[in-house]
Amino acid sequence: MNLETGIVWISDKEERATASSQRLVPICSFLYEAIQSFLSYLKSFAQRYGRLDTNIGIEVNKIFDYQKPLLNFIDKKGKFHALRPAIIIQELGDNFRFKPDWTRHVGQRFLHEQGVDEAVILVVFGHEMMGQEAWRKSSTLSIGHIIDAKKYYQQLAVELELEQAKL
Repeated sequence: MNLETGIVWISDKEERATASSQRLVPICSFLYEAIQSFLSYLKSFAQRYGRLDTNIGIEVNKIFDYQKPLLNFIDKKGKFHALRPAIIIQELGDNFRFKPDWTRHVGQRFLHEQGVDEAVILVVFGHEMMGQEAWRKSSTLSIGHIIDAKKYYQQLAVELELEQAKL
């Protein structure tokens, strides 16, 4: 994750979660602020509750060392698990009435409506063909093409009137 540049390398497609399934995603200023706030919260969380359970501090440090994903679920036994759609569905059950990937589809449609190049959209959503990933030397797209898409995500945040969660 490079917050200053505005890009993150993620793997959020559960069905293809392998070591080579990551994709590069732009980080708009709205998301930048949310991530900064969440990172501050994580530090505070580890300080407060790490005294009760040393495992909490260890697991939070793994997040800061990029050994664990940013978003985790802590089960009833205090174990950290990478947040996945299956966990959200299991924990929220009937209270979660959306398809787990609905935000991806909203974002993809918005980018299409803004006239973003199809190749960039495919890369951002991890739909490009095998071997054509933007991070490969043989790709015709540069990281700059992906970073340029963050202005559209900022526009989407404004249009949806999103607000930051207070942690």
